[in-house]
Amino acid sequence: MQLELKFTLTFESDWHINAGFGADGKADAVIERDPQGKPIISGTTLKGVFRDALYDLALNLREDTNEVTGILGAPGRDSHWQFGAAQTKNTRESVVATGLRVDPRYRRAEDNKYFKRELGAAEVFTFSATGTVANDKALEEVEWLVAAAAYIERVGGRRRRGNGRCVISLGDQTLHGEVLKSFENRHCEGTHQITNSWKSLIAEEVSLKIASRHNASHRYRIILYTERPVIIAEKPEAGNVYQGQIAIPGSTLRGAFAEKAQPGDLQAKDLTKYDMFKWLFILGGLRFSHLNPLEVSDGIGIPVVQLPMGLQQVATSQDTFTSVFQNLSEHKAFSGWGRLQEGFQRASYHTEPHPHVRINPDLKRASDGDLYTYEAIPAGRYYTGELYLADDDWQNIGELLRVNIDKPFELRIGKGRNRSYGQVKAVIVPMAENDPPAWIHAPLEERLKATPANELFITLATDIIVQDTWGRFYGKFSETPTDSHNNRDSEPAAQWLTEVFGMQPKEIHIESPDANKQDVLNYDKRPAQVVRTKFVESFDARSGLPRWRDKALVAGSTARLVFANGKRPSTDVLKHLETEGIGLRRGEGFGRVIFNHPAHTRQWSGFGKPIPIPQKLLDEVNDTSETHIETHEAFTQRWKKKVNARIQGIASEPVCRSLARQLLEHSTHAEPAKVFELVS
Repeated sequence: MQLELKFTLTFESDWHINAGFGADGKADAVIERDPQGKPIISGTTLKGVFRDALYDLALNLREDTNEVTGILGAPGRDSHWQFGAAQTKNTRESVVATGLRVDPRYRRAEDNKYFKRELGAAEVFTFSATGTVANDKALEEVEWLVAAAAYIERVGGRRRRGNGRCVISLGDQTLHGEVLKSFENRHCEGTHQITNSWKSLIAEEVSLKIASRHNASHRYRIILYTERPVIIAEKPEAGNVYQGQIAIPGSTLRGAFAEKAQPGDLQAKDLTKYDMFKWLFILGGLRFSHLNPLEVSDGIGIPVVQLPMGLQQVATSQDTFTSVFQNLSEHKAFSGWGRLQEGFQRASYHTEPHPHVRINPDLKRASDGDLYTYEAIPAGRYYTGELYLADDDWQNIGELLRVNIDKPFELRIGKGRNRSYGQVKAVIVPMAENDPPAWIHAPLEERLKATPANELFITLATDIIVQDTWGRFYGKFSETPTDSHNNRDSEPAAQWLTEVFGMQPKEIHIESPDANKQDVLNYDKRPAQVVRTKFVESFDARSGLPRWRDKALVAGSTARLVFANGKRPSTDVLKHLETEGIGLRRGEGFGRVIFNHPAHTRQWSGFGKPIPIPQKLLDEVNDTSETHIETHEAFTQRWKKKVNARIQGIASEPVCRSLARQLLEHSTHAEPAKVFELVS
């Protein structure tokens, strides 16, 4: 059963929920805001205070605390509920409060312990909690969550010092009261008469009428917008810091689509759709690419791509580089992202840290040593990639995901999905057969003109996984091992490379540009390939156990290919490889390649082709509702008018007028005439 609880959070005092960072010139600790600048309260905070309230309620009622808090997830137990971020429409200006730390021994301020924090103003927020619960447990879990909401009195930091006082309830106050009475009947021996009005919380199944649309190319472009930070974590660099990825892997996107399809329910209710799910997600009927950042301005997106390895910074410029295939030097390596447009422009992207602490439920304080940090993709960033559907009718996807893919729809990807992380908006647009791939927009015919007919540069746009006939992973482009002390000028290409080109092993060589130059010393010769490897690991999200462990050539690895017969493969073969990819797990975005990358050939002509962003997505991303930011002066004046109007209304009634006169006479030494004037 799908349930949706819509809560209202009303602050009655200033509040502070630390975003984990400060702002120069403003405060050392600021509150979190969305891309439009409005304050928000993350689902992590909300789920944490709900879990804390459930623990206290279960303890007071002598219930099993592990069983009750397990509603929101526990080790070895999935969470039934997803919390969204709390948002507000009308916002007032925040204030900055100053403080200092006092030495408990000397009762004096400590040196260099002066700080400033941003306080949010008293405002009304709304958020929702959605859950998939068994029918026999639905009402009981709703009761616990609503009771926990009513139990919460304060949220955020400095709760014991006056900040964060709030009231949380269902948006429907009548329903809120009835659910609390039902909770009292179940746990406190109450005898209230209860109706079935709680069933209005059941999310209605929306009947979608998805139009059939055929696409002869079977290719689709997906454009994604991050409404909340996205955590795609790798193995921790340190014990408590989880490094985040800049690009969104195709396997992550595939998992998000599969989760939205809810295969468990399909297997129990609709075997026909479950067979469709297996065809699309297991047998390869739907393939995903990695998603790269997309720079959007005025509704037009400029795609970016990760630069290949083997680039070196020019000594006279910070933004100019040269390829090691063109010129070998000892300058600093040049890496990062480049915009796919005319000429070269560097783009830089970063993740933002999100620190978290584990709260001891008994002490209500952070546990010692339980501080950890995720590096997340920030909110407000666009991404683009491709989908390939074996069946040209995309109506099946819409019916399986229960969304109208003609319009923007919501996805949750990455880690922390039940705590409002990973919330994104996505839209799918059909592509033509001749549209360039998302990871390279320069036409292949133009790129091939930059090198002789017997020469070709290959660059990996994503990680690539290739094996030999014995199941061993390749770690380079060449067949023979490379000795760093005696760099070979020419080596036979690896078996996997000759197989994808359909040639004999002796017909392709990984060759240095200086292979035939006798006057160049061995240690100064330009390399034939620049390659790195890494392990690609994954785990079962349900059990937490590891799955396979593959060895991959890292994205950006590159090599110079020379064809012995004097002629490289046909343009059709190269186009097919750029579109379809090479190696294993191509349906998850691995194995994408680029031939004659302009970073190596220096031929940037025709490199750019902007991508228009669908207006439907722009309308949903850009909040068209007018946000009124109220100043302190305006707030004060508004409440003065409201209070004065209320006083005038009371004074105009004879009974209230007499009562007000009596109160004023006992509370002031003013003359009776003056008192009468005040109440009149």
